Amino acid sequence: PFPLGISLANRSPAGTVTWAWAINGIFTVAGGLAAAVLSLLVGYRLTIAIGLLTYMAAAVLFAAARRKDSAGR
Repeated sequence: PFPLGISLANRSPAGTVTWAWAINGIFTVAGGLAAAVLSLLVGYRLTIAIGLLTYMAAAVLFAAARRKDSAGR
């Protein structure tokens, strides 16, 4: 989802892409740690399911942002 988000962020005010990279870095580290801890607590299958749901939510949010961006032009 990150490259798709960057394509939308390029159309936003200056500094948005920089912030997107920073937030991506934070969530990359936090996500790796969360995945390890979550797999120990609830198991590998549920951790994968949660990750899949997270990516599906990102796709829905991207589609909504893209529609909003298209309507605003």
